[in-house]
Amino acid sequence: MRRTRRLDQKAHQRPGTVAHQDLSDTPVLIMGGIMLWARRSFGYTAAPGVLLVSALGGVVFAVAAVADNLSGGIRTDLSVVVVHLVISAASLAVLAWFLSAPQRAAAKVRKPRLRPGAASGAT
Repeated sequence: MRRTRRLDQKAHQRPGTVAHQDLSDTPVLIMGGIMLWARRSFGYTAAPGVLLVSALGGVVFAVAAVADNLSGGIRTDLSVVVVHLVISAASLAVLAWFLSAPQRAAAKVRKPRLRPGAASGAT
């Protein structure tokens, strides 16, 4: 009986935990985005981590919501799960684009071409 009561208390505390996580993560996402937009070096440093946390957080939330729905716990609308999965997919897409930027920049740099015989000093 005591264990069941403890589980019920934890189930009621869970929405507060999710809300607390959203309140602590959102300002970090906004500040990281502003610093990246302003092209500050710390924005470039923090961006991959912030995007990864955003992507994983959405997936974890969606999995937890589906598990809760299947177990008869707290009900979460399907639209909320879909929105979190879309945000996760967008975060992963931006992370992939961000991490591939150095390779794209290196591909754009052209190597100087020398005239035939220019290296030997012959004219």
